Amino acid sequence: MVYLLSIFLFSCWAYLVDKNKIYKLNLIIPIMLIGIIFSFNRQNQDYQAYLEIFKIPESYAEIGYISLVSIVKELGGSHETIVFFLGVLVAITFYRMAILTKLPALLIILYMIFPMPIDVVQIRNTFMVLFFINSLIDFYRSNIIRSSIFIFLCICFHSVGVLYLIFWTSLFFRNKKYFSYVIKIGIVLSFIIVPFAIKALLIYFNTRTLSAYISNDIKWHSIFIWGVPFLFDLFILKLMINKYLYDAERKKLARILYTILMVITLFMPFLLYVDEINRLFRNAVVIKYFLACIVLPSVPKLNRMIFISYLIAFAVIIGIYYVVQINYDYIIFSFPE
Repeated sequence: MVYLLSIFLFSCWAYLVDKNKIYKLNLIIPIMLIGIIFSFNRQNQDYQAYLEIFKIPESYAEIGYISLVSIVKELGGSHETIVFFLGVLVAITFYRMAILTKLPALLIILYMIFPMPIDVVQIRNTFMVLFFINSLIDFYRSNIIRSSIFIFLCICFHSVGVLYLIFWTSLFFRNKKYFSYVIKIGIVLSFIIVPFAIKALLIYFNTRTLSAYISNDIKWHSIFIWGVPFLFDLFILKLMINKYLYDAERKKLARILYTILMVITLFMPFLLYVDEINRLFRNAVVIKYFLACIVLPSVPKLNRMIFISYLIAFAVIIGIYYVVQINYDYIIFSFPE
């Protein structure tokens, strides 16, 4: 309840930011507070595990996180130093997103509802997502070198990061005439091929590690929770981009973000068998929010309010789904004494 109350207070503040068109100090303050929540969190489901990982990161983490831990240790820091750095990165990233949209309040509110409570827990995943978002922003700004550096960091901080390299690479082909057709055909083929490929893996390469990640049972609930809303969102956002978005710069950014979401759909059949793929679609929620906040200012008021209501409802429902597993109040009641 405390966390939900904090979201309400943030909403009131952020609404005033939008209402009065104040995009500097008053925008920075709520973003800084989100960063502070990350920076000083000292109790969550993975906190103790990360304290152990900090001692011997080579036994679990990827090279990027191992290197960060080594640097922090050399400077005399602790795991809390890494958490603080993550909070700073969160604040910087959301500021970079907020200044590119006319609806920064909506972006902040939606993120706080979901998936922020999960991102506070999964540190390496959050680093990966933040690096990827920064790479997209720099790609939009035509700074390919810096974008490449962020993608490299993305890969180094989580094993799933290699998939984000695929997504990023697809941006170089987004303007090709055949691109959308390849993606659509790829989605159809993936739904046909993946079930047979999964069964073949389990039959011929049935190892303990493989069995831990791949299920014999079809997980229909994953498709309904992540796949169906994802496809619906893509359909609606595509209509809005084509019908209402005329500003060239905003349309350029919108198409970059939409391309990423479109390529992610290629992995939708894996939701039926691999729990880890849920991570891709959960992380994509932030990109979806970002895209929506770029497109919605150009949409007629009634349609805009309907879609905003839907986005908030989605965030609340998926948040309730996760709150069964996680007590949101740890985010507030976990500051150091």
